[in-house]
Amino acid sequence: MAMRVEAIVAGAGPAGSLAAMLLARRGWQVLLVDRGPAGRRKTCGHCLGPRAVPLLRRHGLLAAVQAIAEGFTRRLSVRADGRRLIDTPIDLDSSSVKERGGGLVVDRRRLDPLLQEAAVAAGVEYVCPGVVVEPRLGDSLGSGVRVNVRTPGRAIAVEARLLVAADGVGSGVARALGWANAACAGRRFGVSFQCAGETVPTSALPPGTVSMRLRKEGYLGLVRQNDWVHAAALLRPGVELEPALRAFASDAEWLPSPTRGCSSLAGTGPLPWHATRMAAAGCALVGDAAGYAEPFTGEGMTWALESAELLVGAIPERASERRFDTTAAARYVERWQATIGAGQRRCRWLAQALDRPWLIAGVAAACRGFPPLAGQLVRSVVCA
Repeated sequence: MAMRVEAIVAGAGPAGSLAAMLLARRGWQVLLVDRGPAGRRKTCGHCLGPRAVPLLRRHGLLAAVQAIAEGFTRRLSVRADGRRLIDTPIDLDSSSVKERGGGLVVDRRRLDPLLQEAAVAAGVEYVCPGVVVEPRLGDSLGSGVRVNVRTPGRAIAVEARLLVAADGVGSGVARALGWANAACAGRRFGVSFQCAGETVPTSALPPGTVSMRLRKEGYLGLVRQNDWVHAAALLRPGVELEPALRAFASDAEWLPSPTRGCSSLAGTGPLPWHATRMAAAGCALVGDAAGYAEPFTGEGMTWALESAELLVGAIPERASERRFDTTAAARYVERWQATIGAGQRRCRWLAQALDRPWLIAGVAAACRGFPPLAGQLVRSVVCA
């Protein structure tokens, strides 16, 4: 079986679904493929940062996302080995956060289907379950790409002008194209889970607060999500989950074991991840597939949405120029590096700093002695 479309998108998470929707709104014929199952659990902090709010508004999605939001984020609290490092509002003066505070808490099991439905409403053809394999690029003029889409019981040969790889950390498309190698992946792993909100004292985790806890085992982020507390952790190389959670619980005795009293346990890695190449004529990586820094700031979903917008914005709007050639590819990479890439570089710097306890102690002392420094630090990393 064979078919021809203008764009095929591999992966229907936030980056893939938004890219598919935006291309369809421009008149492109788009095929969106996801391995499924729909609504599956994702290793995610469930936080949409402040910059995501105006982006969603621009594309008519903000009201729908607000309707499924299960919390908000207005404050960041960071503790290192039981001692306060930072406790400061997320930038509330920015025009991007006036609706409901700094950001929103949105479960991926509700956000992903919402964005997929928006893509379908824009005219996208959605295939799930399915996997995009064996990508073959055309020439430098953006003449197209060929892939195979494997679905249960059949295989479809697809020709398109553009392949958008939104298939996450460790992207299979990037690997198949030779755009990734063993050095692209780090040695840390992420986990996420939920526990009943009633087990966590409000004094320990007030509504609207993102609480980060740093230890030599890694770091743990906590946020209230309706009647639950959602947790996401990054573990350092060689650290096992149960010992790490016991260590975090030493200064938070209410924290349960992820195998007792918790639900929705999911894992991902290795982290961080980057590809050796991000775009070429006929193909581009978006979302986590393009690169993901250690998720201390919880910016993953915001980066994903931004990357989709940057990709589509790099393509000429006129129908006669409807292609993704080397010029469009270079434009996308340049804009990605100037925005998302800059944010990920700040996160890598922060992650390296957090590996040095003496530096953490110095920053903590500076923030306590000069409170505006804490706010500036948050704005430079989270709100930039």
